[in-house]
Amino acid sequence: MRQLLYLTGYEYRKMLRRKSLWLSFWGCFLIVLFSGSVFFFGSTYVEGEKVYSKQEGLKMEAEASKELEGRVMDAALLREYKKDFAEYSTLELGTTLLPENYKEMQEKYLPSILLEFWSMKALGGAENIEDVRESHRAYLRERLEKKELSQEEINWHIQEEKKQDTYIWQTNSGCERFLALQQSTLFFIGIVLVIGTAPLFAQERSCGADALLLTSKLGKEKTGRAKLLAGFSFSLVVSLFFYLSLLLELFLLYGQGDLQAVMQTLPDLAHVSYAFSVGQMLLLIVGCSLLSECLLAAVVMFCSSKMTSAFGPVVIGLLLVMLNLLAAERFQDMGIFTMVWNAIPVIFGSVSSVFSDYLLNINGFLLPAFIYTPLIYLPFFVILWVGARRSFGKYILR
Repeated sequence: MRQLLYLTGYEYRKMLRRKSLWLSFWGCFLIVLFSGSVFFFGSTYVEGEKVYSKQEGLKMEAEASKELEGRVMDAALLREYKKDFAEYSTLELGTTLLPENYKEMQEKYLPSILLEFWSMKALGGAENIEDVRESHRAYLRERLEKKELSQEEINWHIQEEKKQDTYIWQTNSGCERFLALQQSTLFFIGIVLVIGTAPLFAQERSCGADALLLTSKLGKEKTGRAKLLAGFSFSLVVSLFFYLSLLLELFLLYGQGDLQAVMQTLPDLAHVSYAFSVGQMLLLIVGCSLLSECLLAAVVMFCSSKMTSAFGPVVIGLLLVMLNLLAAERFQDMGIFTMVWNAIPVIFGSVSSVFSDYLLNINGFLLPAFIYTPLIYLPFFVILWVGARRSFGKYILR
């Protein structure tokens, strides 16, 4: 074990000497941090005239949300603000809505706008609501039937929806921004991991000296394991650093909110069935993202063990990362293709992939994506680990 840790430390020293790693790390890290604060900059204009800054807009939104905070999100609350939203809908830019009164009108009607936006996401714009939860289940069933899920899957989702606690309005602006940035965060972490892990094996084919010295003294098996251990630990540390830094920034800027609130109170998750709190949802997304990024690193290291330079693994890794730009939302209603697409490294970890409606049926047991995808990943980790180590060993023996 001592020799293995020594070799792992040696791999880290080589990795951290590379300027390309530091350039990619700090470049991507600063972009991620900037994207978290970008909501703070700029202004809102009406007919070319500035009406308020983004910071003032965020303050207005926080005050409007505070007016609703702690209220049960039931039919009575929706009816209470329905009239206000109906009045707001009649306003027209250039006539009743002018630069002079735009800020005042926004402040007056913002609570009803926020509630209506959530209602559209959770209930699909249903009218004459008598029971919010019944309407939520009806909209859920309608969505799943359009996706042509089996009756067994639909029933599973309906039962899962019934496990949810009462919907109570809470201000969770920081978590809402985190969900909005999740896909781009996966992308930038992926770039850093590709640049960092691609040379781990391939560089030995271009210089050979390190491999010869280390394997003659400590053995090729331990050298291969040390490289893999360095690659996986590097992936975990970098991913956690990015996520913890981003969450800290968002919580400081927009507030932590209530992590015990039902995750369906967030507009981006209002339509799903899974019964988790906001805090559990964050842990689940970060955990799935770590697995996704580690599998990306495993693929890159496997390719690195097969190639004569780091260029090939970098290209393959970046191509995988670029799939993230295609946007997983485009492939969310295509059955088995959606399930395969959502399992691809760097794509798995996005909100739509973790909380996908599609379930995997194994002998009558229905498994959601956040369970079956990690199970599918396990054999791939083993295959890529063993394959990379063997390829490296064969190279040393030549």
